[in-house]
Amino acid sequence: MDGSMQNYVRISLYVFRYRKLVTLSVVCALVVSAFWAMNLSLAFPVVKVLFENDSLHEFVDKEIAARQATIAEHSATLQKLPESDVKRRARVQYLMGEQSGYVLMLTRIRNSVLPWVPQDRFDTMAAILAILLLATVVKGMFIYFQELLVGSIVQLTVNAIRQDCFRAALRLDIQSLGNIGTPSLMSRMTNDIEQMTQAIRVFGVTLVREPLKAGACTIWAFFVNWRLALLSVTMVPLLGLVFNFFGKRLRRASHRTMESMARIYECIAETFGAARIVIAFSGFRKHRRQFLKANRDYYTGSMKIVMLGALSRPISETMGVLCVFAALAPGAYLVLRQTDTILGIQLAAEPMSIAELATLYALLAGTLDPVRKLSSV
Repeated sequence: MDGSMQNYVRISLYVFRYRKLVTLSVVCALVVSAFWAMNLSLAFPVVKVLFENDSLHEFVDKEIAARQATIAEHSATLQKLPESDVKRRARVQYLMGEQSGYVLMLTRIRNSVLPWVPQDRFDTMAAILAILLLATVVKGMFIYFQELLVGSIVQLTVNAIRQDCFRAALRLDIQSLGNIGTPSLMSRMTNDIEQMTQAIRVFGVTLVREPLKAGACTIWAFFVNWRLALLSVTMVPLLGLVFNFFGKRLRRASHRTMESMARIYECIAETFGAARIVIAFSGFRKHRRQFLKANRDYYTGSMKIVMLGALSRPISETMGVLCVFAALAPGAYLVLRQTDTILGIQLAAEPMSIAELATLYALLAGTLDPVRKLSSV
């Protein structure tokens, strides 16, 4: 196990003390991700009402009638097939079962949900907007609770680490304290712990909530069209390689920056701790050069972090857009050509509608915002 992994394990042991707060924070993140995907999935009824001039009641009735007709066709085909043709009979029975499942789901929606939906299309649109507003408010409340919980976890963890560091320093002998140096100890207990505070906060908020949001959108997209969603997911390993590439370099640059800050503390303490000697022997120039070098080293390390962060964002966003296009382009082909295959490869159970494509696009586009935030970590 390398040094960075050992540090992660040691920090996680401190965080584990507050596992109840961590669990509540993860639950809040799950609720936020669910509402994030649900809000985006409202693109389906919006497109149906605004662009296809269908009320939701008419749409459900048409879908049930169309699928019942398809089941009747499959049933007639099944009766014509000989008993010996097992493969084709199994295929037709599978399609009948699939359509029957859709009919059952739509029937339940018609009986349980649609009585609460207005018949008028404008009233339906107003109800959708009201649901969207309410869901956004609830999502915002859970975002607030999650960040509040994470802030509490961070401060409790950092306080415990700082106390243990101070206690460990008090147990050192004089020679060890002299070898480490007071400036180095100050740097470790102030700057390094502040950097660690930011890292824990980012991990507790961004690295937990954003992947869950992207995952919720992806799962919902699989329900819309699992083939096109799977085609988009095939680009995810490339994103992983990009994050791994920049992550390693950011860790090295951050380590050098913390060392540079320790040298700045050391230079300040050495200069003003022995101010009388420095003044007596006119050592200002030497100490200015030392401080200038330490400051330049810190600037160089900080600019490497800025450069890597600035470079990772556009690259990650470009890769995310490619993931969306990997599903959108074939989906647009299926809608415009009213087919379910491309080059003999079946990409949909049946020709897609504009509403289904818009919903799939909204859900996959909903993964771009989490990717953008993750790329800035």
